[in-house]
Amino acid sequence: MSTTSPIDPPARRGDWLLRVVGYAALLAVGIFPFAATGLLAPLWAVAVAWVMWFGTAVLTWRTSRRRPRLTPLVPLTAAAAWYVFILAAAAVFSWTP
Repeated sequence: MSTTSPIDPPARRGDWLLRVVGYAALLAVGIFPFAATGLLAPLWAVAVAWVMWFGTAVLTWRTSRRRPRLTPLVPLTAAAAWYVFILAAAAVFSWTP
């Protein structure tokens, strides 16, 4: 009985570029808007935003390994989720961003 490991399909030429673009977008999203959350929200909301960003970093890494073509979309989705989070929390808790 032999155990064979699954062979990864050969990487496409543009996959590394999509990974780099995704990671660069993740860093850009981490600097702004997530780092700027402290100017808009109380401390607990800043902590929630950073947990969201770290979750996005893990998701970006996992996506880049499995489906590199979707990697640039993950940080864009995180930025949209941040925007919705700030607007919804401001409406519910009466912040003035």
